Amino acid sequence: MWNKLLERLETAFEPQFDDVQFVSHDDSFLTYKKTKEPISYSFTIEEETLINGVKTHNIYKQLVSIEFVSKDPQNRFVFNVEVLDSEYELDKRLTKQQLLVSQLTELTNKISFEIDVKGHIRKLLNYKEIQEKWERLEIELKRRHIGKLSHAYIDAIGEKINNQGVFTSDFSQYRLFGFLFNGLLQLSGDSGRPSQRKRVFKNYINYLPLRVDESITFLEENEDTKELKYKIGGDLIPLQGEEAKKLASYFDYYHFQEKTLFLKAYNGEYVLDKHTAMIKNGRLTIHLTNNNEYTRTMKIHLKQINYGS
Repeated sequence: MWNKLLERLETAFEPQFDDVQFVSHDDSFLTYKKTKEPISYSFTIEEETLINGVKTHNIYKQLVSIEFVSKDPQNRFVFNVEVLDSEYELDKRLTKQQLLVSQLTELTNKISFEIDVKGHIRKLLNYKEIQEKWERLEIELKRRHIGKLSHAYIDAIGEKINNQGVFTSDFSQYRLFGFLFNGLLQLSGDSGRPSQRKRVFKNYINYLPLRVDESITFLEENEDTKELKYKIGGDLIPLQGEEAKKLASYFDYYHFQEKTLFLKAYNGEYVLDKHTAMIKNGRLTIHLTNNNEYTRTMKIHLKQINYGS
């Protein structure tokens, strides 16, 4: 049970972002502007995995509030982020774990971030508070779940939470708040000229990473709405060495005939508010397959539902 749970939930506490900066060529950069009220977003992740005809399907939905608190002379921004509501539509094989998923989510339902001038998460300002919440939850979880395997899983979560650097970097995942704070403030403003970096999704396929050469290209500015539109694209970076061997063993276990993975889709778009530098709308589709027996699809959608005035 705990192995299966770990396979589905590991990304909630795994860093998925290699912090390689965009290569940019523009000195006309965006900067965050304060709004009178917090900005609210709907955030949805839909996942589907197909193995030899057996499908697993999960949907995660959140209502998130973002408040710009302050800016210091070094252009470091403080944002308060609050998850107002969460819904989980888990595959029937995982419905018994819904309480655990909810409890882990509640650990980080109120976050204070320091964001740098490029739009990256740099510090978790209320780390001690979250650490104390985990200490209380850890006792409750170990009381409810007895056994070496379950306790080892709980201990693994605790190790990540107690490593402040790793835990902070986790929030740059697309699964968490990386789609909101994605380092977009200093992208190239040249239409058709992509800004590039490497993005790593750890544990994407049987504990192995998905690595992508990600590009974000400015498309156009809407002069009426002051919206900036960007295109997201990416190319697969194949696994090498021991990782490639582990993938081959995984495919052999399921008797897959095709041993090569293909990134059939890595595409989406961002729409930014030029005035506030906040995202108004974003989506990304990832489709990884061996063209036959294995397919994994992830769809991410973030939408601003109030402006904040």
